[in-house]
Amino acid sequence: MFSKLSVDSVVYFVLSIILILLLKGLLSKETGIFKVHEVMRIKARLIEEIHQLEEENKNLAGEILSLRRDPFWTEKIAREELDMVKPDEIVIKVRE
Repeated sequence: MFSKLSVDSVVYFVLSIILILLLKGLLSKETGIFKVHEVMRIKARLIEEIHQLEEENKNLAGEILSLRRDPFWTEKIAREELDMVKPDEIVIKVRE
C-alpha cells in the first residue's frame, strides 16, 4: 500500500506540525515562556514584599508589647494624648 518513503514523510510531517505548535505555544505572549518569566518576577516581588511586611509586623508587635508593659510609655501616652495628670500635679498651659 504505502511505500516506506511515504510513511516516513507522513511521520516527519506530523512531527514537524507538532513541533511548530509547541514552539508557537512556548513563544506565545499569553501562555508562553515570556508570560512564565513575568509571573516568576511578580512572584519573587510578592515574596519579598511578604517578608518585609512580616518583619514590619514583628516590629509592631514588639512595640505594642512595650507600650502595654512599660509604665513609662503608658504614662507618656496618658499625659500627651489624654491630657491626664496625677492628683497632686498642677497643669500650667503656655500659649504660643
